[in-house]
Amino acid sequence: AKHKPPSSLFDVKLIEGGLVDAEFTVHLLQLRHRAGFDPRLRVAMRMLADKGLIDPETIAAHELLTRMLVTLRLVSPASTEPPEASRTLVARTCGEADWDALVKAYESARTLIRAEWKRVSSAG
Repeated sequence: AKHKPPSSLFDVKLIEGGLVDAEFTVHLLQLRHRAGFDPRLRVAMRMLADKGLIDPETIAAHELLTRMLVTLRLVSPASTEPPEASRTLVARTCGEADWDALVKAYESARTLIRAEWKRVSSAG
């Protein structure tokens, strides 16, 4: 996603380790290994994980970022940090107890996706 920089730390689609990196990882693995072909990204990820081609935790990381994308677009359309009053709602909608837990889970998800993308994109 380097061709289009993220608008903020909470641009979960374009930020390094975000949704675009997750999708590129899946598509590169599909093409390289001729495996995991399914139009539903989650199913494709599961197929790749079952073959040992992608870390299974990437699926949960992708799901968290997807929930964040949808929720943040509703409460913070500019992809910025949501208002203080909305943070607990955002966290709980994304499956976390509070905002701090969500931010920690978000960083962990991005770290995992970033590592998978680097591993896959640097392999030849």
